[in-house]
Amino acid sequence: MFWSPAALAGLLAVITPDQPGLKMDNLRLTYGSPGPDRASAQVFPGDEVFLAFELKGFKSSEGGVTKIKLTTEVMGKDGKTEYKQDTGDSQVLDLFGGGRHFLHTRVDVGVKTPPGSYKVKITALDLTTKESISGEKDVTLLEPALAVVKTALFTDQAMRATSQVFGVGQPVFVGFSVVGFARESSTNHPKLKMELVVKDDKGAVVTDKPSFLVDANQPEKVPANVQVMPGQFKLPLNKAGNFTVELRATDLTNQKSSQPVVLRLVVTEAK
Repeated sequence: MFWSPAALAGLLAVITPDQPGLKMDNLRLTYGSPGPDRASAQVFPGDEVFLAFELKGFKSSEGGVTKIKLTTEVMGKDGKTEYKQDTGDSQVLDLFGGGRHFLHTRVDVGVKTPPGSYKVKITALDLTTKESISGEKDVTLLEPALAVVKTALFTDQAMRATSQVFGVGQPVFVGFSVVGFARESSTNHPKLKMELVVKDDKGAVVTDKPSFLVDANQPEKVPANVQVMPGQFKLPLNKAGNFTVELRATDLTNQKSSQPVVLRLVVTEAK
């Protein structure tokens, strides 16, 4: 299985001065969309890549409807297009007349995708004016290894809606998957420990290191053909502030640990 992108559109209207011509601003890699910025462009097989941006200078109808098509391309280091897909004709609402659409594309990375350098390109086409604009980011796909992937902060337990900003009294569901784990020779099943640590803006740990264990003695929970294992932490939020959430996996069959994944979490107090 190779790259399998799906382009999605979100909506947020913010007042901004009118500027002629289609523009793409704040193009960045994120954990989910909307979600925290992703500091590293290095990913592992089995991960996903979110490319988020703001679109300006589009043409909307009197009802605030913008007709847009997003096209995603993934190219190898030789410039050859490995995959290409578009959303078709989509309608996005500029409901408050703010003049900005917050959009993104999501690219799923297959567990058997060859490592190397790739370029993820997103093109937005205003179907009314026929004007288009593109942006791209370089991504490095690493060799397969024990890794925490598909990480995001969700507002719901079903893990459908992501965010970066939450309110006091609201839970945050930290969703993730683990890839590259080994299996015990006697059972052919993995044995993993997941750890989550939350730190405040001064770097002080504010959690008691919640963790859970995937036991190799419970084979009914981990079929032999599973290569990507999902998981979730639920964190009740009872204090406002800026925090970081760190996730790490340890493979207890060989005592190897993954690189930590760090996400920024903003918790606000409702007035």
